Amino acid sequence: GSGDRPSESSIWAYAFVECKNLRSIQLCKRFGFNTQQHAATILFHRFRPKPKHGIHQLSGTELDEVIPKLRNFYGGYSAFHTEGLKEQGAHWVYRENDELKAYARVMRHQWDIEELPGYLEVVKKCKLHHLPFIKDMIPSDNFEFLSFDYLWCKPENAPNLQAIMEHALSLEGLHVGLSWWALNSSFYQSLKKDIHWGILNYIQGQVPLFIMGKAYTSATEKESRGEAADFPEGPVFINAHDMT
Repeated sequence: GSGDRPSESSIWAYAFVECKNLRSIQLCKRFGFNTQQHAATILFHRFRPKPKHGIHQLSGTELDEVIPKLRNFYGGYSAFHTEGLKEQGAHWVYRENDELKAYARVMRHQWDIEELPGYLEVVKKCKLHHLPFIKDMIPSDNFEFLSFDYLWCKPENAPNLQAIMEHALSLEGLHVGLSWWALNSSFYQSLKKDIHWGILNYIQGQVPLFIMGKAYTSATEKESRGEAADFPEGPVFINAHDMT
């Protein structure tokens, strides 16, 4: 996808590629994309997700209260935008004494799984994936999950985001949610410590990604000499639509 916060001289296009996907990396390089930042897929997992108190779903009109907070919060991120946000996904907030504490956009997805990581494939071949609890950790051939993006909260309210994610899993009858973050995001680094992401994330770990970028304009003297354009400062915002 491309961002609506380009650098002063260039408009950048982005590709998000798993580090082990060598074929896609080579294809991106062939089209002029180069690695600019590192990112990760992080899993949120609950064996038995439970509904939580204080969580409410917003309408499109009510979302108007949140959008200015998101724009201010993600102001230092490149590729951040709110285009289509009202029309896509469910919007969940945590309120306490009528004060907004946390927000997340949630969407449901389904992937066709062709191959599992090595140890999960062994578990499946041994028919162990039907056992209680284990079956809630091993994706089936049609893997259904939630995505969480546009996460927002004050530093002390990370547990409220955790409550939103578990609440959404409970309502959807699912066990796994995915979120994607640039590693140089300070917000992500704090969430990684302040949220209990679940046992599947502990076992699987983060899935490393390359953020590959290509500049499409050349407005500076530096670029006119054929030198690389300066990649935007700050972390890249990753929209779940670009990953699913």
